[in-house]
Amino acid sequence: MHVISPHLYSTSARLSSSVTCLAKLCFKDMCFTDGYVSMQVLAAPFAAGALFLPYPWCFLTLIPSNVIGEMWIGVTTAIVVDLAPTKIRTAAIALYLFIITIIGGNFNLLVPPLKSAFQHSFSELASYRWALFITFPGVYAFSSLLFLLAFFLMRLDLKRKQMLEETMIVNQLPEDKDDDEPEGKAV
Repeated sequence: MHVISPHLYSTSARLSSSVTCLAKLCFKDMCFTDGYVSMQVLAAPFAAGALFLPYPWCFLTLIPSNVIGEMWIGVTTAIVVDLAPTKIRTAAIALYLFIITIIGGNFNLLVPPLKSAFQHSFSELASYRWALFITFPGVYAFSSLLFLLAFFLMRLDLKRKQMLEETMIVNQLPEDKDDDEPEGKAV
């Protein structure tokens, strides 16, 4: 039986966070296109590999999982900054980070109820594994669906805004005058 080295996990965590920072710089423009949703979906299999693959591959799959999957933080922070009015921008970022911390920080409280739900069908270790599967790779897949929904809603709002601007421009144009009528007073 292999003894799990804590150094391997800490090294993979440091490496993945460093590569994530570099990937954000390189792919920041791609994050706002259609490819971003597929990037979130690609992170889910690597996250599942951390739960189901043997040592040392379970730790090594965390590197692409973190690199691909954690790029949403910078993207959503930039969106919050762009959407918030200037006067409340700091408060909007603080509220956003508070919500993310509360939801993300307390999401692990779902593991024990899910484990006990799976314990009727699986062993204790397998029930933990499937509970973590739902809360780790499952959330990546679910978040990609939410990003896809937000993408289509933003595209729909942009089309509505464009149509509204076009109708406002048309309404502001001066009406055409008939050339047959003389200008000035009628006699």
